[in-house]
Amino acid sequence: VCQAKLCSHCQKLYHEGPCSGRYEMILEITKACGHAVPCPYCLNIATKADEGCDHVKCATCKNDFCMYCAAKREPTLIHGNHYHRPSCKHYYSYANWAKEKPS
Repeated sequence: VCQAKLCSHCQKLYHEGPCSGRYEMILEITKACGHAVPCPYCLNIATKADEGCDHVKCATCKNDFCMYCAAKREPTLIHGNHYHRPSCKHYYSYANWAKEKPS
């Protein structure tokens, strides 16, 4: 009996990291769609819930994250937008937030 383990996504021999070509395929799909992104946690396609918000909830793994920088949503809601990556349009530095924070 064969004891080989297979990847549950690509059905090739088990490997660490994303499947070869899978991430690139998902990126092509999401670029064409415009309101979907690859989930950084499970690599399935996640879509925006509505046009007024830039956070995404993955239907597969249930993670909420920013569609631009993949920052997890919960820490940004609790602690502020300095949890986004500096290149993200939603990023706001902690230093600026601390200066403007009401006493």
